[in-house]
Amino acid sequence: MLLVHLGMVVKMKTMRNKGWRAEQKKNKEQPVTPYKKNRNYWGIEKNWKHLYIRSVKLKRAKQLGIEYPIQKLSNKVDENCVDMRRYHTVTSYLEQSHKNGADALCVEYGKDALLLCLADGAGGVSGSKEASSWVMEWFSNHKNSLENALTLELLEEAVLALDQEMYGAKNVGESTLVLALITESQIMGVSVGDSACWMFAKAFEHELSLMQYRKPLLGSGEAKPIGFCMELMGDVLMASDGLFDYVPMEKIKELMHHKDTDATALASLAKESIGGLQDDISVVLVRIGKNSAIYI
Repeated sequence: MLLVHLGMVVKMKTMRNKGWRAEQKKNKEQPVTPYKKNRNYWGIEKNWKHLYIRSVKLKRAKQLGIEYPIQKLSNKVDENCVDMRRYHTVTSYLEQSHKNGADALCVEYGKDALLLCLADGAGGVSGSKEASSWVMEWFSNHKNSLENALTLELLEEAVLALDQEMYGAKNVGESTLVLALITESQIMGVSVGDSACWMFAKAFEHELSLMQYRKPLLGSGEAKPIGFCMELMGDVLMASDGLFDYVPMEKIKELMHHKDTDATALASLAKESIGGLQDDISVVLVRIGKNSAIYI
């Protein structure tokens, strides 16, 4: 307590009387307001169950059938590349489990990009081999226009047109499709079905075709191609379900981190794991050379 008297400030001693003691007791006995009864007073409590990591978000987006992460349609393939053989090493492997096998793949070097296409005709359906062959013929005839398709929207529209062509053709079944355009610094593509495309870097692995629709397949007239676009930060593996259905991803990851691994080694892993070839298998592996993020 302060007392002002004749221009002087005098500090008075607090009187600890009966009234003061009663006030202190009252303050101590006052209950603390819990969070649940007064949320506005305490604010929002952090709930770790609501903290979602990227893998959970991707899984949930796939369940909902939405695109995540959202890719801008303005994502373009790098136009300043030269001979792609200087930057990437490509190995491929194709083996049919029987004479009417329906896997097909094609690798083309364009003017500014490396173009990859893989198709797996739907087993148990007539015209599966014709379907994958149709996809390869379409790819060879349209590789120039595909290379000049600078947005995901244009690639998706091209595949939608292919779907309608196959649907209207006689004796042509259904097929999966993975199409990719790779430059010195970027990969862009589109996929339908259960064939997949992955990127393997030193610090991470990512399925580029994660958001694809497994069904309906290409040739059904109702296919839903989904595009993908990403900076090229590691090696690219494209394969049919003959690899991914029979080899655990952990083994694939382990083998991918060996510098000498090629497409043949990956296919051999699939055959060894099941004691022989049970399904058609097609594999394309693109190593990005000395600058690969896997070896740095």
